[in-house]
Amino acid sequence: RPPSHSALYSRAPHSRSLAPPLNENQGSAGAGAARAMSRRCAARLASGVALLAGVGSGFVPFAGVEELKPRRIEDFCHPGVLPSQDGRGKLRRCEYRVKKPLEDESDLEFSWSMDVDPDSILSLDTEAEHGVRLTRCAPGELEIELPESHARHAVVGKIIVGSRFAHSCAHRPDHQLYHRVRQVRSHQWRSASGSPARTAHVHLETEELESIAHAVPKLSFYFSWMPSEAKDWKNPFPEMKTDFGKNREYLRAKRAGRRLFHFPGLPKSIKNMHGASEDDGGFASGGQAEGSFDASNGIFNLMPKQLSNFGWNWDFFMNTTQEPDFHLDAPGLKGKLKVRKPYVKVHSGIYLNFSSEFAGLTLAPKVRWQAGIRGHGRVQARMLGSMNTTSDAGTDPFRAFKLPLFQALETPMWFDKVDFSTGSLPIAVEPGFKFSASMYHHGTFHGALGVGGRTQGWINPCLHFDSLKGFDTTFHGKLTDTKVWPPLWMIFTKRFELGLIMKPSLLMKGDFAGLE
Repeated sequence: RPPSHSALYSRAPHSRSLAPPLNENQGSAGAGAARAMSRRCAARLASGVALLAGVGSGFVPFAGVEELKPRRIEDFCHPGVLPSQDGRGKLRRCEYRVKKPLEDESDLEFSWSMDVDPDSILSLDTEAEHGVRLTRCAPGELEIELPESHARHAVVGKIIVGSRFAHSCAHRPDHQLYHRVRQVRSHQWRSASGSPARTAHVHLETEELESIAHAVPKLSFYFSWMPSEAKDWKNPFPEMKTDFGKNREYLRAKRAGRRLFHFPGLPKSIKNMHGASEDDGGFASGGQAEGSFDASNGIFNLMPKQLSNFGWNWDFFMNTTQEPDFHLDAPGLKGKLKVRKPYVKVHSGIYLNFSSEFAGLTLAPKVRWQAGIRGHGRVQARMLGSMNTTSDAGTDPFRAFKLPLFQALETPMWFDKVDFSTGSLPIAVEPGFKFSASMYHHGTFHGALGVGGRTQGWINPCLHFDSLKGFDTTFHGKLTDTKVWPPLWMIFTKRFELGLIMKPSLLMKGDFAGLE
């Protein structure tokens, strides 16, 4: 909680007392010096207000779950200290676990355990309400106001942490703050007029830690969120129940028994609803688009809980698709390819399992983690095309050309951050997704061809990291309903091969890993 404006200005006399009083003989030079000092004080005050404004915003946990907010570690520690070789250890075993259903019928599971000296960590998030204030932040240094009860933290070796909501450090925007105190440059006691309470204003030289793994000797946590749609994996069109922000009006209208006609992000061709036809339990419009990608129907500006309902060319409010025409112009190939009712839709949750051991300042921590999504998806497309190969291009899968159909998805699309905290240590995870597709052909061809299919199934791609072994990936899944519409053709060729390669990628970034 930042101090009020009156509290800020009540400290002004301390700043003014640093300047010697002007006498009549100092003239314009003294006045100029006074104005310069006034500007410096104003700039310093403005920067302090900006830093404190960041604190006032408050930690915003994933899905608004209170149990994910920063809390004092000592509240979750077992009594007594852990055994140590010299018998002077201060480490305690601290742990916490919560498993609960949320209002939208999704399931949240979160647990953490750490061996730590609780008094070795100062949290800007949990201690702000007790008077701890970050007043200045720069690379390798911090200036903090500490009440008398917290002044003991201004010593070499202490760890100072803060979430991205608790600071406004210009050199680390939107990142967590992990600092180890290397030196106390200054320590001054100040007190407000008429108050016996004292506040320590300290200037600390610090070492910025690479990740949470460098902050505590031993740490492990597990985070999992499974929305209702992802759990209903046998239903290819599960009912939308998860509130991810953009669909809030739709869900409120649905609960109230009202029909909502204006849905967020609907393509223009669907709003008119001319020529809509029934298609696999939903509706499909008759609109067309020439080789374009509609951002309003893609996965741009995604909220974390939108993992429950995301995809390409699919509207989850009305279960609708578009029927775009795409013109191919590739080496040795000319033609027109119509892709009828293509879409990719996924209903999934997210999980992250992390563990680290930090033996000492001279050693790198041993880190292992795995992150992935778990749910089910559905893919459908029917291609109708007339093509003419002007020559035997001899194109093979290693020299395939990119399809413009998925060009907009080749750049990673990032969901917003998933914020939670292990005790007082803040963590942020940012999942992402990208998709690319390419095509190759071999041989001469002239004629028309039509083929298509659809499939659905449950999926569990996972990314693994071990600081001793590196990265690895696994994919578990099962197709449960696959249909192929037999090809229809009228072709002139001796031998022709056409191949399609699709490459979906799951991305994950966060400061928990200690790397970009």
